[in-house]
Amino acid sequence: MLPDLPNFKRRLFKVQLEFYHWAQKKQMPMLKEAQNSPIHEGNSHTIERNDGFQDKNEFSKISWELTLDPSSETLESVFTKLYDLATVTAEKYERIAFDQLDKTLARAGQTTISNFENPYESIIQAFEKIQFTLDENGNLDLSNHQIFVGSELLKKIRRMKVTSDQRKRMDLVLERKQKEAHAREANRKLVG
Repeated sequence: MLPDLPNFKRRLFKVQLEFYHWAQKKQMPMLKEAQNSPIHEGNSHTIERNDGFQDKNEFSKISWELTLDPSSETLESVFTKLYDLATVTAEKYERIAFDQLDKTLARAGQTTISNFENPYESIIQAFEKIQFTLDENGNLDLSNHQIFVGSELLKKIRRMKVTSDQRKRMDLVLERKQKEAHAREANRKLVG
C-alpha cells in the first residue's frame, strides 16, 4: 500500500483548482464580467440584483474523480488529465450557472425563450425587455447591458445572416427605446 502523501495531495488539488478556474474563465468569459454580489449562506447563495431584490439559490453539487498511477504517470500526462478534468468541470458549471441565471432572470421577467431556428428574433426580443439609459450625447447607452446565451446558440449567432427586414425591425426597436429613454429622462428632470 502506498503512503497517503497529504502534502502532495494538497499541492495537486491547488494546481487542479487553478486549472479549473482557468478553464472556467475560458469556457464562460461573459460570466466573469457579470455584475453580482453573492452572499453565501450554508447550502445556498443569494444573488442581489441591481434593483435590490435578493434571489436565493441552492448550491448544486459538482463532483469529479481523478485517478493517477504514480508508477506510470508522466508530468505531461498528469497535466493533460488535469486540463481535461478542468474543462469537463467548467462545462458542468456552465450548465448550472446558466440554469441558476435563468431562474433568477425568469423571476425578474427578463428571460427570452430562444428561437434556435432564427436566433436574431431572440436578440430582438431580448432588446425589447431592456430598459436603456442615455449617454452624455443623448444616444442609447449599450455599454451597461449584457445578453447571455448558451454556447450552442452563440455558435449559431456567429454564423447567422441578418436580413434587411430583421435589421429594420431592430432599428425600430432601438429608435423606440431611445424615445422611451428620452421621455424617462425628461420626466426625471421635471420631478427631480
